[in-house]
Amino acid sequence: MSTFNEAERYLIQNWGNASLLESAMEQVRMRYTALFEDVFKRFQQSHAEFSNADTRYLRNYGDVGVGKPVWFTETWTSGFWLDSLRLETLISPEACPGKSISINNRGVNPEEAARRLSLEATKILGDKESRKGVTSVGKVKAYIWFPLDQSRETLLDLIAKADSNAFVKCMVEQLESLVRFAPIVDEILSSGKRKRR
Repeated sequence: MSTFNEAERYLIQNWGNASLLESAMEQVRMRYTALFEDVFKRFQQSHAEFSNADTRYLRNYGDVGVGKPVWFTETWTSGFWLDSLRLETLISPEACPGKSISINNRGVNPEEAARRLSLEATKILGDKESRKGVTSVGKVKAYIWFPLDQSRETLLDLIAKADSNAFVKCMVEQLESLVRFAPIVDEILSSGKRKRR
């Protein structure tokens, strides 16, 4: 009885080539993460107050975020997030990359935060666009999520171009579209701080 399936046996028989491919994939992942560092640098040129950039979750979950230092909590940055951008996710036809405004703070009532984010989305975006938003509430977290303006296929095409500027510009534009929500995030988080006192 064999302990390896057919695909695994193929890898064993072609181990040298497979390890080269594995190494190349790791280099691509590292360069992809570096693209998001460029995204944040470019975004912060116009919005220096959003100096907390977070790429810790890109490799495992496909999430990157940015926020103000005063929005940071012990584990997760409240702020603007882009999600489902992991390369392994983007190749899937079911992938739906998105952007969100996230509140993550123990002093804030998540249900109230989600309600306020939803109301603000209607004010900023109008009824039609705000209906595309999906709110979610957790134990200490609330967010409103919207699909990205570009499809996953478009994003993959931008990533694969020799010049990465188009992809960086696209991601910066997605973050720019969320900046209008900064005042409500400030209000929600400051009200949470007042309640904790």
